[in-house]
Amino acid sequence: NINPRDNPPTAQIAQNYFEALTKSTPTSTDSTADSGGSLLVAEDASRLGDTPRIVADSAKGSAPAPEPPPLKPPTPPPSSRSENRLSPVKSNVITSGTGMRDLSIYDKPRMHKGIDFEANIGDPVFSVADGTVLLIDRVGKGSAGKRISIQHSDGSVTKFFHGDSIPENLDKGDAVKAGQQIMKAGQSGAVTGPHVHFEVHKLNDKGELVAVDPLEEMPDVFADFVFQKTGKTVSETKQAGF
Repeated sequence: NINPRDNPPTAQIAQNYFEALTKSTPTSTDSTADSGGSLLVAEDASRLGDTPRIVADSAKGSAPAPEPPPLKPPTPPPSSRSENRLSPVKSNVITSGTGMRDLSIYDKPRMHKGIDFEANIGDPVFSVADGTVLLIDRVGKGSAGKRISIQHSDGSVTKFFHGDSIPENLDKGDAVKAGQQIMKAGQSGAVTGPHVHFEVHKLNDKGELVAVDPLEEMPDVFADFVFQKTGKTVSETKQAGF
């Protein structure tokens, strides 16, 4: 115990602190543990007249380390369908869909990678979305005839075949807007009559462009288009399971 006669004011203060603290805190020389971990008591046994020192716990009383920034949510995979696209033609009649075709102009069945729209020579053909001209063929000696391809911001490419003409002010690398006229319908190439052939190509997991069904890729655009052969709309045909 501390003798109050040894420097009464200081000793009494020390005694009061000591008694108060020892009721709740285990005393030991240079104590380093308490129940809360927020304070440490350091008693200098050689100087009982000094007020016990209360010091911050360097381990438990320090400020917590800042939390790491939250992880960014994973980027969702690209949608399997292109949004906000327009029809490439004014007509709403589809004369042929995708799939194997046994055409008289070929000696064996061939894959029809796109869809054909009814059209008259000279009818306007439009870009379905903003993009950049990837290819222009104004000569049209191949089976696709006069054609133009547009690349879009998502990496997809739309192709338009059998044109009658392509605007002279369009060149490879030019930017085009959705709804901008990029060709006039015709019957160039290996065809039996005037129409517009339209294809959509998308990047696969290997980064390769592959043809996809435009009716699946742009369902909202073509839902009300009518198949010439059946007279049914695209949505009706899907509902029937065809």
